[in-house]
Amino acid sequence: MKAIALFFVLAAATAAGVERPTLNVIPVSPDKVYVTLLNEKPARVEISVTASDGQLVYFKHLRGERQEYRKVFDLTPLENGQYSLAVRVNATTISRKLTVQKNQITVGAPLVNLEPMFILNGRLLKLSYLNFEQENLSFGLYQEDEQIHNMSLGSNFVQNRGFDLVRLPAGHYLAILNANGEEFQYGFDLK
Repeated sequence: MKAIALFFVLAAATAAGVERPTLNVIPVSPDKVYVTLLNEKPARVEISVTASDGQLVYFKHLRGERQEYRKVFDLTPLENGQYSLAVRVNATTISRKLTVQKNQITVGAPLVNLEPMFILNGRLLKLSYLNFEQENLSFGLYQEDEQIHNMSLGSNFVQNRGFDLVRLPAGHYLAILNANGEEFQYGFDLK
C-alpha cells in the first residue's frame, strides 16, 4: 500500500514539474515561418520537421541548454503537403502541424506529449503518464516478439497503472504505451 501511495505522490510531483514549453509558429510570408520557443528554465532542445510519410526533412540538436529560441524557417524546398514541426525540450515534445500549399502555409494547434514514467519494483510494473491531448491510449506487453497482454487505457488526463507480473516466467519483456501517435517502449528483465 505504501508503494502505491508513493507512486501516486511521484506522479503528482512529475505533473507539477512538467515543463510546458510554448511553441509559436507564425507564417511571415507564403514560404517562411517564424518559430519561437519559450521555456521556464534552460533545457536541452531538439527541433525536427517530418513529412506526413515519416521522412525526416530537418533535424537540429541545439548546443547547450536554451530557455528561448527564435528562427525564421524557409520552407521553399518543401513540396506541397502535410508536415509536423516538433520541438523536444528534455522529456516534453510539443508539435505543430504545417500544411504547405502553393503561396500559403497554415499552422495547426500545438500538441503536447510527455514521455511516460515506467518503474519496475520487483514484479510490479508501474506506469504513469500525463495524457495532455486526452486521446485513447493503449498498452501492450511483449515477451520476445509475442504479445502477451494488450489493453485500452482510455483517455483520462492522468494515467497511473500497476501491472502485477508475478505469474510471468523469468525473461526479457517489452512494455509499450501507444499515445497520441507515438510509441513509448520500456524493456526490462524478470528474474
